[in-house]
Amino acid sequence: MERLRDLFTELGFTQVRTYIQSGNVFFGTAQTDRETVAQTIEQHLHKALGYDVAVFLL
Repeated sequence: MERLRDLFTELGFTQVRTYIQSGNVFFGTAQTDRETVAQTIEQHLHKALGYDVAVFLL
């Protein structure tokens, strides 16, 4: 989960933390457009990991 936190931190998100081994990530951002945030995360994870990752924001 440390690597996942690092990937979110690389995007400039703040207060990044994960929830157990679920893959859920909590973070802060000044960005208010959820679609843009989700797309940014998906693109970054794909580039870093080499495969598609579905992102859902609540």
